[in-house]
Amino acid sequence: MAANVDFTQFRGEDGSNTKRRMQGIYTGPAAYVTGGDPLLPGDVKLGSIDLLDFTTANDSPFTTAYALVYDYVNQKVIWLVQTTGVQVGNGTVLSAASARFEAIGR
Repeated sequence: MAANVDFTQFRGEDGSNTKRRMQGIYTGPAAYVTGGDPLLPGDVKLGSIDLLDFTTANDSPFTTAYALVYDYVNQKVIWLVQTTGVQVGNGTVLSAASARFEAIGR
């Protein structure tokens, strides 16, 4: 399943001679799978990802904060409960949580 990414809140992209920079809002999956939520370079309009950085993700109504870490090898976003550093459980509904991101690549 493709990642839920929104580019409407930001200017679409920024570029240099060798890299492109994309910004948007990433929303969590309806049912998290232990090991991470797939996020491919094409999901953020890039051919490859060199750097992917997220703000803290909060659910609505802001009861839990999550740290998001990108697993570059497996191309997945790993969701961690910010206060404990523990990965969220399998099947956890994260569709009410979102974070801003910046992706740099080609």
